[in-house]
Amino acid sequence: MKKLISICIPTYNRCAKVKLAIESALSVKSELIDIIVMDNYSPDNTWSEINKLDDSRLKVFRQGKNIGFCGNLLDVVSKAETDFVFLLSDDDLINPKYVEKIIEEGLLDSCATGIIYGSIFNTHKNKFYSEYSNSLYNRLSGISEVAVKHSYMSGMILNKKYIDMKLLYQLYQCEDKLMYPHEVMVLSILQQNKDIITISDICCYQGVPGFSHIIDETVYYYYTERVYLIKQYIRITNYIYEEGVERDTIKKNIAHLATVILLNSSPLIWGKGHKKIIHRLKYYIAINSIRKMSFKFNLNIIRVLILKVLNLRF
Repeated sequence: MKKLISICIPTYNRCAKVKLAIESALSVKSELIDIIVMDNYSPDNTWSEINKLDDSRLKVFRQGKNIGFCGNLLDVVSKAETDFVFLLSDDDLINPKYVEKIIEEGLLDSCATGIIYGSIFNTHKNKFYSEYSNSLYNRLSGISEVAVKHSYMSGMILNKKYIDMKLLYQLYQCEDKLMYPHEVMVLSILQQNKDIITISDICCYQGVPGFSHIIDETVYYYYTERVYLIKQYIRITNYIYEEGVERDTIKKNIAHLATVILLNSSPLIWGKGHKKIIHRLKYYIAINSIRKMSFKFNLNIIRVLILKVLNLRF
């Protein structure tokens, strides 16, 4: 019997959390799935504990050394032998009924399907982290809807046939740090003219993050790292997409992301006290200095601020 989808779980040093994540995946009532776990050379007892789990659908692997989040994610996806992969963070829980439903409804049977997004619910805050309607998008509308708008890895279902893994590994080697490799996977799939499906059902439940090797490695919330991310998205977009409507649409999304960051009040981004103002100004200047980004960025700031004022008035 051919498997349809692999639930891919990269993990590092989160033994208790990853066991819960794996158990949630194993609760899916289907023999058409694989669960693949890649341990990034954790110093805790992750490796010994996950090897105690007994299920023919479960495949566990361990790196010979810590290769960082990006390399570990690429490797766990590469291990998948199915057409589709479901990405799951090691501190989140899958909704088994969601996976069972998309299998039963045949959403994984079509080669036209490139990406499937479901809603993500945060049980600790008792609210949706991201919420979708039931929709189907073609290439251009899909680019507008999802490109660089879904940085949260868990819940992404991607058609592996259309992920340019060679490109991903090349970027992993060439970039100082590839901050959101799963978003680059999405960009490579969007280029293939495949359907993007969004589903209102909850695909996974957001956990409480523990120690994160990503944060430790890049401190990626800080404003200088946000500037790096914006520049990286632009570099990769220019590399993947030729000049035209699609590239321009993605850059509009990037400008919107840059605006959201600017208007975010988190001290993780700006620091505290008087430094917040200085750092915001430096960020604003840095984004405006990016070639062909200034107009889109400032236009987006004006649009967002107008919408905020209108919402306050009405």
